Formats: sequence, C-alpha cells, structure tokens
Amino acid sequence: MSEFETKKEVIDFVLKKSKEFDFNEFACDLLVSVTKQLRFYDNKISISKIWNSDKLQLFASTVDYRIYGTDILDVTPIKIEEALKELKSKLDISPPNPFYEGLAPYTQIDYGNLNAFFDEKVEDLGDYAGDKVMGAINSALEAGANKSAGLLQFDSNQYFVANSHGLNNSFKQSNYQFTIRSFVDGESTGQGVAAGRDISSIENKLVKAGDQAGRLAKLSQNATMGKGGQYDLVLSPTVAANIFGGIIGAANPISEIFGFSPFKDKVGEQLAPDWMTVTNNSRHPEGPISTPFDFEGHKTGQTNIIENGIFKRIVHSYSTSKKFGGEPTGSTFLFDIGGAKMVGPSTSNVFIDGGNNSLDELLDKTSDRPTLYITSNWYTRFANYVETEFSSVPRDAILSVENGELTKPVKKIRISDNILGMMKRIVGGTKETELIWWWEVEMPVSSPAIRVEDVRITTAGK
Repeated sequence: MSEFETKKEVIDFVLKKSKEFDFNEFACDLLVSVTKQLRFYDNKISISKIWNSDKLQLFASTVDYRIYGTDILDVTPIKIEEALKELKSKLDISPPNPFYEGLAPYTQIDYGNLNAFFDEKVEDLGDYAGDKVMGAINSALEAGANKSAGLLQFDSNQYFVANSHGLNNSFKQSNYQFTIRSFVDGESTGQGVAAGRDISSIENKLVKAGDQAGRLAKLSQNATMGKGGQYDLVLSPTVAANIFGGIIGAANPISEIFGFSPFKDKVGEQLAPDWMTVTNNSRHPEGPISTPFDFEGHKTGQTNIIENGIFKRIVHSYSTSKKFGGEPTGSTFLFDIGGAKMVGPSTSNVFIDGGNNSLDELLDKTSDRPTLYITSNWYTRFANYVETEFSSVPRDAILSVENGELTKPVKKIRISDNILGMMKRIVGGTKETELIWWWEVEMPVSSPAIRVEDVRITTAGK
C-alpha cells in the first residue's frame, strides 16, 4: 500500500475523504492477509506459495436509504478517491432499498481481548508446515494408501473496521484448513479434513486426517455399482456438515426475502430430534472465522438457531431487526448478493451439538432397509431452496453396513432427497463432533456423524 506508512493510516484517510461526499452513513473495513499454502501430490509437496493481500470494502447510504458498496484491491490514495467518487455516483442513481433501515448507532463496548482469535504461532508455521504435511502423508501410507494429494492453507489476518457513527477498531485472526485425499488405485479413495484456529493442535489433527483418508481408501477397493432405492444412511461429520450445516446459512431475513430460505414462518416448529441444538457462534475460541465484533461494532456471541430440535430464531443485523423485529445478533457483514454489496446478517461458525451415540452404535442400529456409510460428498445442488429438495454425489469410500460392520464398497450413487424431511428422520448422532471446513463446506461447521432413516438413493447419471 504505497503512500501509507501504516495500515491504520488507510482507515483514517478513507474516513476523512468520505466526509467530502456528503454521505448520510459511511462504513469501511480493511482486511490485511498473509496466506500460505502447501499443495502435495503423489506423496510429495509440489507447490509452496505465499500471498500478501489487502482488500478495502466501502459502503455508504443516503438519508432515503439508497445504498451502495464496492471493493478495492489496489489500496492507494488515488484508487480510494476514485472508489469514493464511484460510490457517490452509484448512490445518486440507485433506488431506495426497501429492506435497509440504517447502520447501528455505536457505543463503546468492552470486546475483551481483541486478538483472542489470533494464534501468533501461525506466523512461524511456514517453517515447519512441510513436516506436518509429511506426517499426514505417512499416516495415510501406514493405513493402507499408496499415494495422497491435497493442501494445507493457513491465514494470518488483520481487520480494521470503521464507520461514520464512531466505530474505529481493529483485531487479528488466524485459521487453517487441511484436506487430504488418498488413493490405493484410481477408484479406491478416501478423504480426511482438518481445520481450526489454534496451531498447537495441528499436528495431531493432520495425522488423524491422513490415517482416516488412508484407511477409507483401503476399504473402498473393488467397489461395485450401487443400486437406487430407500436406504438408511450414516453420514460422516464431513457429509453431515455439508447437508445439515449448509442450510443454516439461510437462517436470516435476507434469504427469506429473496426466497432462498426454508425457515420462513417456522419459528417454534420441531425440525429435528430433541437432542439436536444448532448454534451460530461467531465468538467460539476454535472457530476459524470468529471475530470479537461485527461490521457494525456489535459484540459477537452465540445464537441458538435450532434448540432441542425446535427452530428458535434467525440472525439479525441492526437494520433487519428494526425492519422485521428481533434483536441484533452480532452477525452483520458486508457481503455480495446478486452482484451488489449489502450490509446484512450472516452466519459464520455453525456448531451442531453431539448426540448420544458412538459411531459403532450408529452403524449397529437395526433397520428393514439397507444401510450405507457415506464418508464424503461433492456437488450438493438444490432443485428448490425453500423445500430443500437437493441432490449430492457421495465420493471416496461408500460402504455397505451389515450387522453393524462396514462391508463391501459401492460406487456411483447420488443422494436425492429433502433436507428438512431428512432432519425429521434423524435417529442418532455421535457424541464426538468434528470441525469441517473445506471447499464443499465453505462456512465452518462442527458436526457429529448422523444416522438418517429412509433416504432416497438414485444411481449417478439418473
């Protein structure tokens, strides 16, 4: 960022310049990131990269609630002034937004330790990250794999957030995510994932992920074509996080307005078994994207969205709480929707409470239907967001379960069902949960393994 000696100077410059444009409200944040990534293939580290990046987000509104936001990646005085001029011109031609009620008034809040979600050891992880990755690869080999591929990515972030109501603060954040896919041959594969914030536990998590990937790859050998029909499914935490955790992101009024939420008018309805509580926790100590405060300066915390199986509430920003009733939940972000920037509520770290079973107990439940253990899935797609009709392709080890034991593997099947219906047919979950965060689970979700009855399976391609 040429012409600025410190990152804080960027925010001070932006706030000063914004006053020249007579915005009714103005807000901005600057994300300064150092991202390191190791990719590996055929049991060897093939690529090691480091990115240093800056992203400045600007948002403004008028007295009649016209709003506009934009991004800057080239954070220089000239580009900032150009962006502010663009912001002003776009506001002049934008219609009033019927869902916007303004930014929250700011008051001094004790956020606690502003850097509580930053592990300073992440800055040194690059010196020995290769050894940790090789530990996972070796673990997969010992479990029966012939080769492995995947990536380890870790981030050191600093956020500067300010607005025209007096908010002007910053915090640091760190996280990592790891994915390993192991192979016995071209069709016999297994996957393991790991994610978190605290680097001190990373070695054990990577070794565990490698062991899981190698073991599942070995179990998936000589798979036969699957058959369509009604099955009981035991979903690994990776799959449960994708299917059940994924729809929690729609528990907000913006999704309801645009017809993407299955939760409209469902407050008080029993959606899941009574052991299941699902929370949005933007302040969890191990949450990969935890923050001390949100875009408006609200202190973050925990919001129970589903409580003992009953749908309780959606997340709110100040604006949506005024418009639709409720209280702000410390969940406000500036995000893209339909190509435009909007201030609104969003979930961050989702936590599904554990159940009362072990994995062996889930596998051993009796049923008149055949049972499959699904270990990973790709390409989850919705035919209807409101009704949650979806399909998803199981990948890697798909294992039949007979008399509580994992037996013959199958391949080329598709889950084709309804998520809300599946939630009502959940019959158990493991006590142990696992944090899942990879490219098929874009929002971090901590989930148990979950057993669901009477799920429709089709053959891939049909």
